[in-house]
Amino acid sequence: MGTQIAKLSLLHHLLMQPARSSFLRHICAATNASDKTTEAVVNVNPKAQPLADTELYTSIIEVVRDASEVRQLKKGAHEVFKTLHRGLADFVIIAADTQPLDIVLHLPTLAKTKKIPYVFVPSKQELGRACGVVISPVVACAVMSTHIGSGLDARISKLKVAIQNLHM
Repeated sequence: MGTQIAKLSLLHHLLMQPARSSFLRHICAATNASDKTTEAVVNVNPKAQPLADTELYTSIIEVVRDASEVRQLKKGAHEVFKTLHRGLADFVIIAADTQPLDIVLHLPTLAKTKKIPYVFVPSKQELGRACGVVISPVVACAVMSTHIGSGLDARISKLKVAIQNLHM
């Protein structure tokens, strides 16, 4: 009971911060704020910029789920690094609650040099579930449009533009 009160107190404190308050309120309202969701939202690192808003986040999760089914997705920091280096990625998604965040902070730098858009999402657990990995979280993934007949090309290009607009 004491830890639950401490978590809610910390969440209330974070909600009062102006920079992330609206995003946190939307996430908590949209997901009924279970303990695991609350922990994921609380663990978002302030260095993780740009952070996707709720609409973009849900679109990203849907596209990642569909891209995983048609094998247009690379999961994990190492695979994403190789995909970025080869220039095959359309956009990159990085989990903002990665501990320590330093293990994925080289990805935005490489994405900037390759001119590939990237975005942070609040939960590595949710990203893992969307990628089809039930057991362990996924800290980063890259979406590619390699299959011409998959039907995801239009959705991927819309998300790519939306993510590029976050950087401006």
